[in-house]
Amino acid sequence: MSRPTNASADLIDAQQALVAGEIHDSLLPHLFVAKMRLEAMLARLDQEQTSGLPSGGGSHVSLRDELLLSVRSIQHAMDVGRQLLGEISSDNLSGISWSQHLASAGEAYSDDSPVRITIEGDLDQWVTSERSRFAARRIAQEAIRNAIRHGKSSVIKVVTEPCSDRLAQVTICDNGCGFNPDHKTSGYGMRLMRTRAKLAGGKLTVESNVGGPTVIKYLLDRYDDVDAV
Repeated sequence: MSRPTNASADLIDAQQALVAGEIHDSLLPHLFVAKMRLEAMLARLDQEQTSGLPSGGGSHVSLRDELLLSVRSIQHAMDVGRQLLGEISSDNLSGISWSQHLASAGEAYSDDSPVRITIEGDLDQWVTSERSRFAARRIAQEAIRNAIRHGKSSVIKVVTEPCSDRLAQVTICDNGCGFNPDHKTSGYGMRLMRTRAKLAGGKLTVESNVGGPTVIKYLLDRYDDVDAV
C-alpha cells in the first residue's frame, strides 16, 4: 500500500479537523440543549412526585412543550450528523447540477438566517475534467460554508467563466465580515480549499480584509489530458 503524498496527508488532516470543528460547533450544542431541557423536566417531575403538587413554579412552559423542544434539538443534531456523513463519504457529485449543488450548500449552512446566492455561468458547461469539477464543487461548498458560518454573509455570488481554451475560473464573492488570509489561524476550511486546489492541479487565490468583502478565485483546467485536442 502506497503512502499518501504530503498534499494528500494535508487534505486528510484538514478534513478531519474540519469535521471535528463542525461536531464541536454545530452538533454538540443541539445535544447539550436537549440534555439540559430533559434534566429540567426530570427535576420538575421529581418535585411533583415529592410534593404532590404541580412543579411549574410560575413557568408557562408545559412539560409537553419542553419535550417538543428537546426533540427538535435532537433532530437538528441528527441532521448535522447526516450532513457530515454525506460530505465525508460522497466522492461522486455528478448526480446533481452545479447550480443545485451551490443552492443546497447555502441551505445546509444558513440555518434560520436568509442567504441569497446568485450564480453566473455553469461549471458543467465549461469544464469536462472530472478532477477539476469535483475540486471546484468542494471548494465552492467550503467557501459558502465559511462565508455563512464565519463571515456572517447574507449575499454570496458565484461566477464561473472560461479564461482560455484550456482554463476556467470560479470566483466566489461574499459580503461578510472578512478576515486576514495570511493569519495562521484563518481556519482549516481555507487550508482544505488550498489543498484540494493543489491536488487537482489548480490555483487558489484569496482576497480579504477584516471588515470584508472576501473574494476566492479558483483557476482550473477545463479538460483532462486525454480530452485535450
